[in-house]
Amino acid sequence: MSVYRISSNVNHLISSPHVQSFDLSVHNRGTRSFESLLEVTGPSGIFYMSLCSLAPYSGEGATHVFRDVATWYTPFDLKLVTNIHNTDSVALDLEIKNWGGVVARFSHLEFEVS
Repeated sequence: MSVYRISSNVNHLISSPHVQSFDLSVHNRGTRSFESLLEVTGPSGIFYMSLCSLAPYSGEGATHVFRDVATWYTPFDLKLVTNIHNTDSVALDLEIKNWGGVVARFSHLEFEVS
């Protein structure tokens, strides 16, 4: 299992007062299929949770996009849990949006991985 985390708050890399929503693309670069669970928490607890399956890299369905996850300009913690141990098989693209326009992009390199 691999866990990817990134946080948004006033004094963080992602400044929550400028984040209306985000898109998170999960890419399978490996040869085995796997599942991933996205959990987003805020001051009031979990406000978004979704599960997806990703096919191996060469097949259709090797990418899944969690689209327009609303954050309402509040601090949030994004956590993606996969059931694969090899972190080289997972690539992430996070697009931060404000009023529908992309204001920042981050890759899996900016996520804390455990």
